[in-house]
Amino acid sequence: MSFEEFMQRTVDELRIHCGPGTEVIRQDIVKVNDSVHHGIVIRAAGSSAAVAPVLYPDRYYEEMIKGDRGFEDILSEIKRDIARENRPDCIEDAADILVSWERVKDMVYPALLSAERNKLYLEDLISDSFLDLKIVYI
Repeated sequence: MSFEEFMQRTVDELRIHCGPGTEVIRQDIVKVNDSVHHGIVIRAAGSSAAVAPVLYPDRYYEEMIKGDRGFEDILSEIKRDIARENRPDCIEDAADILVSWERVKDMVYPALLSAERNKLYLEDLISDSFLDLKIVYI
């Protein structure tokens, strides 16, 4: 099974598992050094919430390709993870924390990144320039 087939089958199975009140969407997410991670976002249908769980299935695919585990076993683990992490109370708590400056101000710190190696990652971030680096706040 190719990675594309694995992703599509996983998304299809999760849509069935989560039901019609939930959106299951494939989304590539750019991280530091412009590395692209393949993600599956799971949220309530029609939600505009800024916070939603993201599943990164790459390691599951590697386990399947190596023959360590079958697709059904992997899917069962993903479903357990979703049940544990996709609780509305967890998501609401995370959203409340992230939008409150008073709650996060002691956790924000500057980070220096290579401007050259992070062009995509920096597109949507506020940053300051310093020599050939960018200062971002994490």
